[in-house]
Amino acid sequence: MGHRLRLRGAGAWLNDGLRSLYIQIFLSFLATCILFFGGLAVFWNYYFTDYFYKGKKELLTARTDEVVKMLPSYQEGTMSTRELRFGTRLISRSINGMVWLVDSKGTIMNGSSGAEGQKIPKAMDPMFIDGLQGNSSFASTQNPFDVQAKEGLLTYYTPAQINGSRSSSCSVFRLSKSARR
Repeated sequence: MGHRLRLRGAGAWLNDGLRSLYIQIFLSFLATCILFFGGLAVFWNYYFTDYFYKGKKELLTARTDEVVKMLPSYQEGTMSTRELRFGTRLISRSINGMVWLVDSKGTIMNGSSGAEGQKIPKAMDPMFIDGLQGNSSFASTQNPFDVQAKEGLLTYYTPAQINGSRSSSCSVFRLSKSARR
């Protein structure tokens, strides 16, 4: 009869609940699991992204070297413009991308696409300038041809010399959504 229902505030109940050894062990286990799986997800993403790009970079480098090896034959006249275009198209199909030979003014001289005589996209100007300065490198960018596209581009550019003038050779590999999975 002398029992009264004593109402306590939520803060007091929470404070008493966190003092329980069982709750403290449970929360520390939960935090450990969240940190472990978060770290595993970051490592997994880094490892497989690096693995994917490493293979594609090696492929682009090898195929661009093949294009550069064709240029002396073209300059000597033993290979026609048609044969050079055919060779670059074969190479571009092997990388599922595009191969361009760009002159010092940024105009596509020859390549695997029908864009000969056109200027390269403005988004690729920094890569082009770096290639003209004698550097080779990779760049991973959004698709400059279609802003609505959800795919990116992995570009490898390297200097080349055609008919005594410096130009840039560029291989572009399309990273589609299905390739990123």
